Amino acid sequence: MRVAIIGAGLSGLAAGCYARMNDHQAIIFDQLGWPGGLARSWNREGFRMDPGPDLIWGHEQGTSTHVLLRELGVFPRRGVSLVRWGVTDEKGQRKVEITSPLKDLERELKRMAPADVDLIEDAMDACSSMEAGGLLDTLASVPSDLGGLSTSLSVRWKERRYLSYLRGAWTEPMAEWSERFQDPFLQRMMSSLCAPESPAWLGMAMLSLATKGELARLDDGADGLVGSLVDRYMSLGGRFGLRSMVKEIVVEGDEVKGLRLSDGTIEEAERVITASDGREVIYRMLDRRFLDDEIERRHREWKPSTPQVSVSIGTSRPMEGLLPMATVLLDSPLAMGTTPNLSMLVRSYDSSGGYAPAGKGLVCATLKSDWQFWYKLRALDRRMYEEEKARVGGEILKRLELLLPGLSQETELVEVSTPFSAWKVNLGHEGAPSGWSLTEEAMSSRTIRTLPGLKGLYMAGPWAVPALGTQGCMFTGKHAVQKMCHDEGRAFKAIAPLG
Repeated sequence: MRVAIIGAGLSGLAAGCYARMNDHQAIIFDQLGWPGGLARSWNREGFRMDPGPDLIWGHEQGTSTHVLLRELGVFPRRGVSLVRWGVTDEKGQRKVEITSPLKDLERELKRMAPADVDLIEDAMDACSSMEAGGLLDTLASVPSDLGGLSTSLSVRWKERRYLSYLRGAWTEPMAEWSERFQDPFLQRMMSSLCAPESPAWLGMAMLSLATKGELARLDDGADGLVGSLVDRYMSLGGRFGLRSMVKEIVVEGDEVKGLRLSDGTIEEAERVITASDGREVIYRMLDRRFLDDEIERRHREWKPSTPQVSVSIGTSRPMEGLLPMATVLLDSPLAMGTTPNLSMLVRSYDSSGGYAPAGKGLVCATLKSDWQFWYKLRALDRRMYEEEKARVGGEILKRLELLLPGLSQETELVEVSTPFSAWKVNLGHEGAPSGWSLTEEAMSSRTIRTLPGLKGLYMAGPWAVPALGTQGCMFTGKHAVQKMCHDEGRAFKAIAPLG
């Protein structure tokens, strides 16, 4: 059976690996000249810019994520390093390390915000009892819509421990839930744990992972991960069709027959897995022919993930006084396009892992922005677009100078990546970097992996299934192949490489 996969990001690469493990011929098409999508880095004057996804959790032996990464050849080839994460105000006067042990964090928060003692105890109790690694591992790895009744019962049995956090007040948007706190610093710290529209339980899960030492980075970052996936796929006999824009999914009657590329070439295939923007697939490649009311409603009402601006600053020495990952709460709003930011995520690297030349450092700040501002500016006036990027870089440098005195004098390079930059890579709707936003509705709605009335097409990636992080994207590729094998009446196979 020949399978054509659209998109060579993490989801598409995983789908290709599992398709080959199950004896399907597989070819992955992508409009870019390299695999990986947004999970990639690039070099500037010896510094490695890597604003893509880099956090994983639930990677310990015995978890589904560990099994996934072994099957895909990432473990044991890549190691992990635990992440230290803190929250600080703009001048570094109030700060807390949230990767501290839970009891230490609780004691520090109570000292900082005595008026919020009861709420702090509620949050710490949730972090202690939630088993966040198991919760997120279950939600990402065991789809209740695959495998019939026994799998559904198994999922419900695993979820029983978490049900109290998946309903009630914990399902409120994080921005609303955090308003309960009286202390402004603590309120904003809690709000920053996940996207403001995401349910509060997801923020508590992130806090739980941090305090239990379960947040980690893969060695060699996004490039290392993509390299492992590509090597695994190629070793299984998979093929690529890079620099190949898919114009149309070819359908005869109610069955897919292959792909039509932008140069007119027809690539025959009995199965197609899409790991790209679902809107592009449904509305352009299939010309709206296979829709129902629910799919249309989701594309009309669901919120895409928020576009981002990333500013990478290369320095003549590693910056001291900053944890490897820090959420900086700003004293006044910082506008990115038309989007005001009251916080930014700042990651700090030294020369280990190849992020900076020996003896130097790299600081990367990420903020929310909006698509239309950058898209229109780039389309109307390239010079003004570049000037705005320079202004943003300068403004971030000035804000970070409050936290890192002397940063401007140590700066050798400033590189700004906008939502337009990301869109050129993944062509995601409105520059959304990771598909659908993780709202309560999106995360609790039924999964749609196929389209009504169409045989042979399967959907993967965060536009098909709201995906929890890096491993969540790869799980969607695995699940698409599981669904394909199920429909073919075949047992699904997954074998980790030797060694």
